Amino acid sequence: MLMLKTATVLEAISKRRHTARPAAHAGLSKNTIFAATHSAEDALVLLDATANGLTAEQATERLDTSGPNTIEAPTKTLARRIADAFVDPFAGILAALALISLYIDVLAVPEPQRDPSAVIVIGIMLPVSGGMKFIQEARSGNAAEALKDLVSNTCTALRDGERIKIPFDELVPGDVIRLSAGDMVPADARVITARDLFVIESALTGESEAVEKTAAVTVVESADGSALPLSACRNIVFTGTSVQNGAAMALVVATGSDTYLGGIAKMLSGRGEKSAFDRGVSSVSMLLVRLMLVMAPAVFAINAATKGDVIDALLFATSVAVGITPQMLPVIVTTSLSQGAKDLARRQVIVKELPAIQNLGAMDVLCCDKTGTLTEDRIVLERYLNTDGNEDARVLRHAFLNSSFQTGLKNLIDLAVIDRADVTPSTVAPDSMLGQSLRDRYTKVDEVPFDFSRRRLSVVVADAQGKTQMVTKGAPEEMLEICSFVEVDGAAQPLTEDKLAQIRQQVAGLNAEGLRVIAVAQKTNPRCVGEFGIADECDMVLMGFWPSSIRPKQVPRAPSPPSRPRAWRSRS
Repeated sequence: MLMLKTATVLEAISKRRHTARPAAHAGLSKNTIFAATHSAEDALVLLDATANGLTAEQATERLDTSGPNTIEAPTKTLARRIADAFVDPFAGILAALALISLYIDVLAVPEPQRDPSAVIVIGIMLPVSGGMKFIQEARSGNAAEALKDLVSNTCTALRDGERIKIPFDELVPGDVIRLSAGDMVPADARVITARDLFVIESALTGESEAVEKTAAVTVVESADGSALPLSACRNIVFTGTSVQNGAAMALVVATGSDTYLGGIAKMLSGRGEKSAFDRGVSSVSMLLVRLMLVMAPAVFAINAATKGDVIDALLFATSVAVGITPQMLPVIVTTSLSQGAKDLARRQVIVKELPAIQNLGAMDVLCCDKTGTLTEDRIVLERYLNTDGNEDARVLRHAFLNSSFQTGLKNLIDLAVIDRADVTPSTVAPDSMLGQSLRDRYTKVDEVPFDFSRRRLSVVVADAQGKTQMVTKGAPEEMLEICSFVEVDGAAQPLTEDKLAQIRQQVAGLNAEGLRVIAVAQKTNPRCVGEFGIADECDMVLMGFWPSSIRPKQVPRAPSPPSRPRAWRSRS
């Protein structure tokens, strides 16, 4: 019997899945499905684009047609915001009692006996409570919108055949973008070329493992492509995902609300669940309604039976209903929440909806990540040291070759190295700086992109004589794993256990100073051009390190309050 019931339940679940669940590609646009199931060349033809990107004129025309590449959050109309502020179960109870009191205490009695006090009190409390909530949430909403305008994300796109930085919202279908490790994917795009490209799609699928993306055509089971699931789109990168490692060129096929993430946003644009505070208010309101439904009829029946006057009994029962309703509760609650919002605003916290304060106070653990910084948003290259701890121009030279010619993860450390080399005199060409001298003498041959698993990046460069060098940078521990030699006094020496211990001690000392340490190594003539990969990162010669630091912002110290001189002196 138990097995029979279990089989019945499983069958019902299976039927429900097949009948109620939407198609797997419900959020994919037609362009995305076509691009996934056809070659990159066919996708370029469909979007009337080339591998060199769009021209500025084409981009402007398409931006006017397709609109900005933004997923707009559903905004409340003025009528909706007024309704949310003034309409709630408790306000409905008070409004109903006010109308009943208006009739019984004012309209249905002679003029000398009229008592409009209850009507006046309720009539004042409801607009005051709703008005305070409406004004506070309107101010918070305006402040949040102003903060959005301060945030601008950019990506690298090809316009007129050149790589330029453009904001996300200016991307249009047909744009060709470059992606590298650490980049956010700005739009749904078809991979044209890829190298070791792995993308984190946990925001869409919930899977923590990175997914490899290639330029290969997606093969579908059905001829019309109707069975195309998201997981099968190995040649499509989606908005909201991020590149873990590798590099790629991709063709934008969908932007804004036409993206897969935009489709999800449309599905979730309905009214959200009630907060714990809203449920609490509704619970109190229903309790009062039940209490009135029990008390008022009971009082009416008892008075009518004992006094025999039905009208007086009805008036008294209504007065009891009005009396047991806390008419000041909406004003007290709104005032308390508004004061809490003001206190949070003094601490640079914006409260968009007042009930959120109660939710915040009900939290046991709040996990968050910082969104600002206390630094100057720039990294300073402090030193460039060989493995003996002495400054060595060869270390700076190899660091520059890697940072200048790499096209992977862009960060402030590379900029710090390039800036230092651009102001350091060259020993080969005395009339020029080191950076410009190396740019003139070397050309890039190949690159092994950065990824967060091995934490290294390699570039292969060649000089005028055709000599090639693989220059690799990365975290010290990961670099020591691939180094078999170390440069000492300009010559490569085997990396012994004693030297390895001394290097690790040196790195630990630099880290103890609060410096971030990057190691650099090189290998001459690794192998033939066009065959470079991660496997070539072996038996390298460790050149040295470059420690860098992030300078904190200089915040002027506030003057000491005259009333607390001892406390301030004790801190100095």
